[in-house]
Amino acid sequence: MKKINYIFLLGIFILTFVLRVLYLPKNSLTFGYDQARDAIVSQQILKGDLKIQGPPASTPGLYHGVFYYYLLAPAYLIGHGSPVIVAYWIAFLNSLTVFIVFYLGYLLTKKTWVGFSASFLFAISFEATQYATWLSNPTIGIWTVPLIYLVYGCGYQIKINLARFFVQLVLVFQFRRKFFLFIILFPF
Repeated sequence: MKKINYIFLLGIFILTFVLRVLYLPKNSLTFGYDQARDAIVSQQILKGDLKIQGPPASTPGLYHGVFYYYLLAPAYLIGHGSPVIVAYWIAFLNSLTVFIVFYLGYLLTKKTWVGFSASFLFAISFEATQYATWLSNPTIGIWTVPLIYLVYGCGYQIKINLARFFVQLVLVFQFRRKFFLFIILFPF
């Protein structure tokens, strides 16, 4: 790839980040019960109380993964407990998705303009900008889902069975979750 393409992609990344943090200086951040709970647990992790269970789901006895707590912990450390700094951190991680989306578009078509178009559309996407600073565990899906597709695509192209196994494992967990939803919607 040419140097100008890297500069253009960096420009899209900067645009992405600016669009996501545009209203944060005005403290337009939702901070409710779930965000407070996540902040407390993340700060407990920083004090050495490691966690192996994530936040509870709406179904009793069902829990989300713990990765989100560990993702927030460095931002709470740097920001001295400020949720605004954490929102900047989440927005930064969300903005990195333009690189994943670019490469995914390029990988599928072998055309850089497709990668640039896809990453630009992600950058200006209203939904992506709104989710970027929402302090809740679904926000990590914004970059993990394209990353899973990218891993699968790379594994498929270079025929790495480990990448296929990883994606199939993720799909199994997704199916279990959907099956659980099926059981909730249609009780026997």
